[in-house]
Amino acid sequence: MTAVTMTAVTMIAVTMIAAGTAGATTVPPYKAICSGSCHWERLKAPQGMALDVKGQVAAPNTPIIAYRPAVGDPAADFTAADDAMNGTLKLRYTPFGTLTNAEALAHGTTLTEAKAAYSSNGTPRYCVTVTSAAKGAPFVLRACAASINQWQDFNPVVKSGYVQFQTFAFGVGTSIMALNDKGYGSDGSPIINWPAGQDANEFFTPAISA
Repeated sequence: MTAVTMTAVTMIAVTMIAAGTAGATTVPPYKAICSGSCHWERLKAPQGMALDVKGQVAAPNTPIIAYRPAVGDPAADFTAADDAMNGTLKLRYTPFGTLTNAEALAHGTTLTEAKAAYSSNGTPRYCVTVTSAAKGAPFVLRACAASINQWQDFNPVVKSGYVQFQTFAFGVGTSIMALNDKGYGSDGSPIINWPAGQDANEFFTPAISA
């Protein structure tokens, strides 16, 4: 995938709520994860990897992968948006941060794909979605649900300064599942549903990109 590099990108520091002495704590509002409109969710390990939309294709069932993006890569732009249930959020795919930004900054195929991620009123069309509750099930883009949805809603849990995105789609038995970079992969590694643990390939940190 060819990364798109934006000029004059401002990196803004993000203040995160630290974990309590008892261990993981739930982040109250999504603004504790990202104080701006558009950000990367960078993996703790492997270093330099981030959530990414494969091929920058804004369409249903496009895989969510781990990728090493250049600064400003729009395929790595996600917005954490509050849902109706207190403390939960959806990860909305927002290339260039907003439709207005996309129309101003993107060109050619990149503009086409960026615009495809938004409805005409600027609302993001697609959210990070798990395809089933099974261990190893892939995450893909699907149309954002208007209400609470077990396949799209995440419980953001702070782990020593990083965030683990736990899903509400339970796996085998009552296992709590979370976003996971399959096997500490390299570029193109699938993001999958996996029992939540203490592994660095399940921990993410934000950075403003637009």
